[in-house]
This record gives sequence, C-alpha cells and structure tokens, in this order.
Amino acid sequence: MNFKRFFFPLLVLVCVSSLYAEDRSDFRIGVGGLYSSYDADTGGRDFAATGGYLTFVGRSFFANGRFWSEGGTDGIAIASLKEKDSSSNKTLYRGAAHIKYGVNITSQNAPIYLGVGYSWDLGTQRFADSTQLEHSMHLVGLDLQGFLYGSGKMSIEYNVGYWYPFYIAYTIDDVHSRVKDYSHIIKAHIGFSYKLSENFAYFMNLKAKYDDLAKTATGYGASYPKTQNLTGMVEIGLQF
Repeated sequence: MNFKRFFFPLLVLVCVSSLYAEDRSDFRIGVGGLYSSYDADTGGRDFAATGGYLTFVGRSFFANGRFWSEGGTDGIAIASLKEKDSSSNKTLYRGAAHIKYGVNITSQNAPIYLGVGYSWDLGTQRFADSTQLEHSMHLVGLDLQGFLYGSGKMSIEYNVGYWYPFYIAYTIDDVHSRVKDYSHIIKAHIGFSYKLSENFAYFMNLKAKYDDLAKTATGYGASYPKTQNLTGMVEIGLQF
C-alpha cells in the first residue's frame, strides 16, 4: 500500500475539519487488535487476518454542541493473512481515512449527531503463491454518533454508519478492474472514555465492520467475484 498517497489526503481532511472556531475539541490516539474474515464467491480468495492497528482522530463541537465534526483514521492496520485450507501465512495492509460532519437531533445532555461523511479506503493482500490483490475505495456515508454524559468522569459513546462505495477498484498483479454494481459497508462501535483531568482522558472502543462488495464489471483485464468481509476490533487509547 502506498502510504504517501494515504497520509497526505488524511492530513488535508484533518485540517479542513478544524477551519471553524469550535466550542471544544479533542484529539485521540488509539491502538488495537483486529480479526477479519474474508469470504468470496467462486474464483476469489477466502482468508482470515489477525493483527494490530493504529488510529488518530480529531473532533470538534460547535455552537454549544449543536454541530460536530471529525477527521482521522478508521485504522492503519498490519495483519497476518492466512488462507483457508492453507498453512502458509502472508501479509495484509489496510488504511482508511475519513471526515464527517453532523448536527445534533436530540438534547445537549445526550446528543445524537446525524451526519454525512466521506472515506477513502486502501488495502493490499499478499498471498503465499505471490499473488498480490489491492483495492481502493471512495465512500460516502450516513452516520449516527451518540454521546451519553454522566454526572461523573465517564461518558459512553456509540456509532453506526451506512456507507456506499461509489468507486471500487481492484488491482490483481498489476492488472486493474472496477466494481460497478451495488455494494455497501456498515460500521459500528461502542465505547467509553474516562476523564483523568479536564483535558486528558483514556478511552476504549469495541468496533465492527461489515463489507458487502459486488463482483467486478465485465470487459476489464482482471476480474474478482462478490465478497463479504467481517471485521471485529478492540481499541484503547488516550484523549487530549
């Protein structure tokens, strides 16, 4: 995966999300572990991946909490890849950058932000037989981000989002292909944060992601079948 192509747009997204004066903001750095299962129709690769990932996210709240924005990563991951019915391990790389904007549709004490977002996802799978499968996706999404603030130092957060990939491209050993049929991705997480001081906290998240990706269109030099992917993640980190 080309990390230069990934990080530069990510920095732009984070900067754009901070252009406006905010009531309050926070920045998060997290690390976690993941397990993914990838299942493909006939002609594809079935495999599982286990590894770790890094996240960093900046968030801002505006107009007494009426509006909210977020920019950062869903996870930059490196994992061990193992095909089903195979004893050989290879490598999986993943990266996803996003930006989201939302408006509070409930109360200040328990806000739920209805938002829209954009995400750019990249990935590379290297298999034991030297085949390399890469993908690039551009997505738009609808998102619900909720907060439950208690009277103490702990708060609960939860999120669910529906994402539509309007562009999906595969590269299989340097041969390109495109997906043009309907696909969708669902992302969700639940977690908590605990304040150690006014400007410092730690947090924990449980995350899940489901990908339902259509097969590639005909007429290209390479083809790949429909896939269904499920990923579970656990994350801990610090909030400033």
